[in-house]
Amino acid sequence: MELDLNIDSNGNVIVNTLSEYVAYISQLQAANEGSNERFFFRGQSNKNWDVRPCLFRENNLTIESDIISEACARAPFEFGGRSAFERLTKLQHYGLPTRMLDVTLNPLVALYFACAKCEDKENYDKNYKESDTIDVDSDHSFDNEYDVDGAVYYRRAYGHKHNSDDIDLLARIAEMDFSGDIVLHQLVEKLGLRSQIKQAEDFEELAKVMQNAYFVISTFNNERLIRQSGAFLLSGSINIQLNKSDYGASRIEKSSCSLNSQFASERIIIPAGSKESLLEELNFYNINQGALFPELEHQMAYIKYSMCKSNVRSASSFEKIDFDAIKAEESKEGVEIAESVVKEELVDKAIYDIVSQYISDDAIKQNVLRIITRQTEYIDWANKEATISDLRRKIKRSLSLQSISSDVATQSARNMVSQLVNLYVKKITIICISPKMILKTPFSSCFESN
Repeated sequence: MELDLNIDSNGNVIVNTLSEYVAYISQLQAANEGSNERFFFRGQSNKNWDVRPCLFRENNLTIESDIISEACARAPFEFGGRSAFERLTKLQHYGLPTRMLDVTLNPLVALYFACAKCEDKENYDKNYKESDTIDVDSDHSFDNEYDVDGAVYYRRAYGHKHNSDDIDLLARIAEMDFSGDIVLHQLVEKLGLRSQIKQAEDFEELAKVMQNAYFVISTFNNERLIRQSGAFLLSGSINIQLNKSDYGASRIEKSSCSLNSQFASERIIIPAGSKESLLEELNFYNINQGALFPELEHQMAYIKYSMCKSNVRSASSFEKIDFDAIKAEESKEGVEIAESVVKEELVDKAIYDIVSQYISDDAIKQNVLRIITRQTEYIDWANKEATISDLRRKIKRSLSLQSISSDVATQSARNMVSQLVNLYVKKITIICISPKMILKTPFSSCFESN
């Protein structure tokens, strides 16, 4: 079934969603059914960038052999005993400029890199980083003012084995110093191919290899290559000033070139405004920085991106405990407690004096004091008429035990309670202390008998 594709004026396919992208890739795959060729993909976050290996972009071709030999000298156990191509792969993995371009067998991985934020949309040579090394400090936030459309490149081609003769030849040439004049005869000598390359046809085949580019299926000898389904595009790009009378005398030199022509003329364009939503969709299928990069710094960057981007409950502001102020407050409370003890004694005495005005018998007096303590245990007792009335009635009953008339007992009880209420109104209170709080209550239970 033909897809309803969004095509720009240059014949590029524009996709805004993961479903559109997968549908188009599936259509490409269906057209390739029955072929032994494979698809190779590359994602770049800026559609305007050229397709060049890092070594070509940074103009380091003249020191290519020096870079490789220095790396091998500094880490002999890492590079010793490996083939020339394996050494290039390791250099690429650790970020040194090589003539290899990172590609992938997984179209979703390429889409991920195409959706990465473009840090510098103008200055390709200055700031563009190899897709193998994404900015670990980026939180993948998007601001269209600073972002541009990305692009996915693809090519259906035969993949070469990493240990094939042609690949080994180009990798070995990368390690050679081409300073000064060097001709094909000398190169053949250095490569140890003198017995194999003698005729003009032999030199012609060698020249084709040196000027070709190859998609290489590498050994998955590191975790990142495995996670990214990584492969490489290895470029020869050796200039040859052909000597037609003697091919072996032809001068050669290393040169840089664009690798755009190694991919299909049409590209898949990722609009800047769709990058963030596409990354969210890819993240659902576990295509993200945490899954593609095993190194710790990338794992931590992914945690930052995935957890800190969401709305998180705000934390309270820090408040430092002022222990000096607490001690000062405790000291102040200690003074108040000491004062309350004095006040308690005054109240006890005031109550006792009130009761003594009307009762002379010590036993009856103690009984009335207990009644007062029980009836006034609640802080708002003086505001409750029922409590006051009940207190009068109980005190009257106790007074009646002194063989006085009912009227005198009634009036004495009324006067006594009135004076007690006045104590409450004047806020002459006892402060009862607990370990964690100060509770003010009207009268102490100290009048109760032991």
